[in-house]
Amino acid sequence: MVGGSGEYTNQTYHFNDGTSFKREFITIKPNVGDFLKDMFALGAALRFEKLDDFYIYGIGIFSRYYFLETDKFKAVIGFQIHLEK
Repeated sequence: MVGGSGEYTNQTYHFNDGTSFKREFITIKPNVGDFLKDMFALGAALRFEKLDDFYIYGIGIFSRYYFLETDKFKAVIGFQIHLEK
């Protein structure tokens, strides 16, 4: 299974004294995993974030167990652990 999320934000703040401040925020969080047995999945969760001049990198693991019925989706239980630098 492959998934994840991402976001990009670019904002400019204008102040009453005529000055302005620009911010840029980027987030990329891909997930890659595989089913080990029946409905139990294990995989890696990666992370990259940039806020102005600050960078955050991370890697972690995730596990998920899917409760399924034939033709109906019921529930998903999972957790993630991240190590960040």
